[in-house]
Amino acid sequence: DQLWLIGGDDENDNHKSDIWSSPDGINWTEETTSAEFSNRYNHKAVVFQEKIWVIGGRDEDGYYLNDVWSSENGINWTEETGSAEFSARRGHSVAAFNDRLWLTGGYNGSGYIGDIWSSDDGVTWAQKSTSPDFGRRYEAELISYENQLFLIAGYSPDTGYMNDTWVSDDGINWEVAYEDSGFSPRYAHDALIFQDQIFLSGGYSNISYYENDSWVFSNSSGWSEDTEQEPHGKRRYHHLLNFEGKMLLVGGLDKTDVWSTVDGIDWTLETDSAEFGKRYMAQVILFQDKLWLIAGDQEGIYMNDVWSSEDGIQWVLENEDAGFAPRSRHQVILYNDKLWLIAGGNDEGRFNDVWNSDDGINWTQVTPAADFEPRTSFVAPPIN
Repeated sequence: DQLWLIGGDDENDNHKSDIWSSPDGINWTEETTSAEFSNRYNHKAVVFQEKIWVIGGRDEDGYYLNDVWSSENGINWTEETGSAEFSARRGHSVAAFNDRLWLTGGYNGSGYIGDIWSSDDGVTWAQKSTSPDFGRRYEAELISYENQLFLIAGYSPDTGYMNDTWVSDDGINWEVAYEDSGFSPRYAHDALIFQDQIFLSGGYSNISYYENDSWVFSNSSGWSEDTEQEPHGKRRYHHLLNFEGKMLLVGGLDKTDVWSTVDGIDWTLETDSAEFGKRYMAQVILFQDKLWLIAGDQEGIYMNDVWSSEDGIQWVLENEDAGFAPRSRHQVILYNDKLWLIAGGNDEGRFNDVWNSDDGINWTQVTPAADFEPRTSFVAPPIN
């Protein structure tokens, strides 16, 4: 039961990878100045055996990696191996399946890779195939679903962008389920399990570059298109949250609308002109059976107001000036039955103050300057 702050940008726009915690919002302890593994991209992260695992990728100096790291708490990381049996690579695919980690494909700087590796502990890896039936793949999606392992789409140097679906009962032997899954060929897409189905969205294709469609798969009905383009359209700096059995999408850059869905497929426009106006980089949170929208940027003007809603449609201005400096890129979380507002910034600089409220309306400054550096765009995980 602590408040946590992870990373962000400091006053000089330097990227941070430090981690801080606090039991009361006043006294902050730096847990780590930076995670033990090197900065990297095109790596893979997966949950396995109640740990977070980070595998491979390419570091900021351009080196390809085949190291494996794990953490039980996201703070302290252990290098399980600095050089796994599989070759260094990025853009590979990793999944947990049948009590093992499975890894396939990727790019090593000189060519694309077609192989399959597996490990029961994340440390020692065994090669299971040197030439899988689906060939060499880059940025495919590997996902465990209904006691099978699925490989979906990706880029192949032999045939280009792919939209096929492959299935395996053991991770080694594969059969093609769909040579053409219906969606446009793509790679770097996302897939997740929701309501006993696979949901696939986005990615990079050779048709429209970045895709905005959504597809759903079940073993009983195969692939079907949710909608070629979500009705709420493309946006950024918006908020998604669960509220009264629905998922709500609230605002965003140059947006005043609120959308809802009960299944992730069909969306309903609840209002196209919420009372808080065009607002982005605000914070929206559920508290005392209401939704609360706090501060943010309104068409170039930093705000310090507080709005609430009982249904996500009608919004009431609870406090036009909550006392803290107008800001955006802050965080608001629920902790010890209070709302806590942490840091953020505006045109005059960044903050490291902390405020709290027991009713969402009236705010008290806990500290004007916490021990951590002023910052924006950080992560403050919700407290359970």
